[in-house]
Amino acid sequence: MTRDGLELNTGDLVRRKNDIYREGIVLEQCEKKQDHYFVIFFVGTQYLCQPSVESYHKDDLVVLRKQIHKEPPPAKFKKIKKRYY
Repeated sequence: MTRDGLELNTGDLVRRKNDIYREGIVLEQCEKKQDHYFVIFFVGTQYLCQPSVESYHKDDLVVLRKQIHKEPPPAKFKKIKKRYY
């Protein structure tokens, strides 16, 4: 995150601010327009969905998860199994 706004990376799971039902994945930053990103959305039902690539300004997007293609770091604490004797 920078001071002037949001920095997006390839693979971030994002959602549009004005449409909470549309989630997509950031592909790359647009070279022609500053602070615009290409985002791929899946439009339609789960069985008949079609990909849709659209360009949005970074202020129109909210990050849900950073780089979903990477594995999250392991937990710091081990889960304690309860034993009943």
